[in-house]
Amino acid sequence: MHPFWPIPKIIAAWGLYNGPLTVHGFILTLSLGPPLVAWVAAIESLLRNRRWLKNAHSTQGLVVDSEVVRSGKNGDEPFYHAVIEFYAADGKAYRVRASASTPEPPDLTNPVQFPVLYLANNPNNARLDTEDERPHPLTLFTVALILSVAGGIFFYCSYQP
Repeated sequence: MHPFWPIPKIIAAWGLYNGPLTVHGFILTLSLGPPLVAWVAAIESLLRNRRWLKNAHSTQGLVVDSEVVRSGKNGDEPFYHAVIEFYAADGKAYRVRASASTPEPPDLTNPVQFPVLYLANNPNNARLDTEDERPHPLTLFTVALILSVAGGIFFYCSYQP
């Protein structure tokens, strides 16, 4: 029995393919499956991000430290991630690490303020409110579009009635 046998049955149940469970059903599955998964992931990511932003609280944080990350071919080049401390509505201090890194450590003698977004029920899951730190669902939509076009081309070139 073929390892992908349930997938054509699922597509046949959706009414997208009414032929026998043959190579054509498998080709249709390969053409539709990855784009559908990519579109669902992109839409889910967009909705999750909107929900998170809707519930997030905004505050200001100060750069208080840096974390060293080694990079380069041999891991000998240091890069620094700024660590920002902020106070949540509960009055406690929390820290968030910037995802962007720099080859120079941040100047701690003259700390810089950054806008921070956090959830009141989980301030440890905070993020900086800067362009570099925001999720970009457009990337997932681009992948979904490319997979849709590739799936269409694959189906068109493979389907022999």
